[in-house]
Amino acid sequence: MEEENGRSETLKKTQAINEDYKKTGYDRGHLNPNAFQCDGRAATFTLTNVVPMDPCFNRIRWFELEKHLKAQLTQDCPDPEENAFLVTGVVPSDQHKIPSKGDDNRRGITRDAGRVVVPSHIWTAVCCNQPLNNEKFAFAFLGENRPDSILEHMTVTQLSQKLKELYGNNQAIEIFKDDCNEGTSKAKEVLSAITKKLCGDLPNWVKDACLDEEPPEKKPKRNG
Repeated sequence: MEEENGRSETLKKTQAINEDYKKTGYDRGHLNPNAFQCDGRAATFTLTNVVPMDPCFNRIRWFELEKHLKAQLTQDCPDPEENAFLVTGVVPSDQHKIPSKGDDNRRGITRDAGRVVVPSHIWTAVCCNQPLNNEKFAFAFLGENRPDSILEHMTVTQLSQKLKELYGNNQAIEIFKDDCNEGTSKAKEVLSAITKKLCGDLPNWVKDACLDEEPPEKKPKRNG
């Protein structure tokens, strides 16, 4: 026990530890999904691969998205282990961190507070990289880290612009080179299949997705 505590204190200097998540009301949400791995699944459970996620968002919305992404990529992206690329990230919150000092005081818990930033948003971008451009496809999803989160489906270009705004970064964000030829009909076909499955499992998963299956397009502003 003493050796384990010593190891935790050493790790604590450079990363989160299990103690930071206990009794906070947050899951240790995976960024690199465990279900996507064939070998080395244990490595996905390291605390360097997780962020604090709201339990409802993590166990329902994000879980269903990961499940259907895997199934659809296995079907529509030949040799997915070689050609499918997923980039997942978060938008850090400036104000929300765990453990919460106020919550710990009410529960009589003594530990260092505010060690782990709770992200405001979780996002993932998907690219199926094929030799022929008309077989490539890409799309993205973005969701707020909250129980009533509304997942947004969009193009990679739209995600890059959204992240630029959320990060407050003036520099352009490029997730995939040439955005993985995101404008193909294949991209719309695969995204449509995923959203239909999500609508079947989670009828209220997003406001408009069950009516409009294509990524939303920006409408030109009207004068006057």
